[in-house]
Amino acid sequence: MKKITLGLLALTPLALASCNLFNTPEPKNLDGTVVEGKITTDGAGKMTLTTSGWAGGAGQVILKSFVTAGGAPEEITRTPLTADGKFNFAELPMLADKNLSSITVGDNANCTSTLVVSDKTARGGSALFTVDAEKDGAIFIIADDNLNKQISAIYIDKASTLKGQVKCTSSGVTRTSDYDINLKAGWNALLTVVAGDNVTFTNANSYRGQKWTLLTNNVASASLKTQAIFSLR
Repeated sequence: MKKITLGLLALTPLALASCNLFNTPEPKNLDGTVVEGKITTDGAGKMTLTTSGWAGGAGQVILKSFVTAGGAPEEITRTPLTADGKFNFAELPMLADKNLSSITVGDNANCTSTLVVSDKTARGGSALFTVDAEKDGAIFIIADDNLNKQISAIYIDKASTLKGQVKCTSSGVTRTSDYDINLKAGWNALLTVVAGDNVTFTNANSYRGQKWTLLTNNVASASLKTQAIFSLR
């Protein structure tokens, strides 16, 4: 049986801003604006994201999802991208059974867990959004241009909550993940916040009307190891 685990953002710690969080279900559509982002690193190793308007021309925004561990994501649907970066999926489709897997957070010999999943029969999948235009690549909601905060769209077939903590140790480093998530059946907006070796997962206010960043410089791809929130393994 395929399994899914909640992934992390491997990012440099920055100051975190507070925000209001809600657990209401998302509307069926997803709209946004694509921008370009460049990451710079100062002498102390601190990374800063600077964004600018979209200059990659008209094209398509593509929703993809994973089927097998280590495999390439497959296209689910696409929508037009205007020359000024606007796009709108009128309705995000349900994910097929082949894109769904059971939840196995902290199911690893190197992890200890107090996490409680309210419905262990629930199955979910993650979304990857990419741009096909004069400039190509994956796009992300980097909240407030803060490299430690990302909003993601995730799908689950049954309502479920995930509450508790998972600690995993690798190469002598212990990373702590705290979960306080209320997922409705269908698509949900999830906020991931990184602070050093600590990561929190909570409901985000929305993924609609957001700024989606395409990282344009090489340091970005080397430094921002962003995984889908639900990843097959």
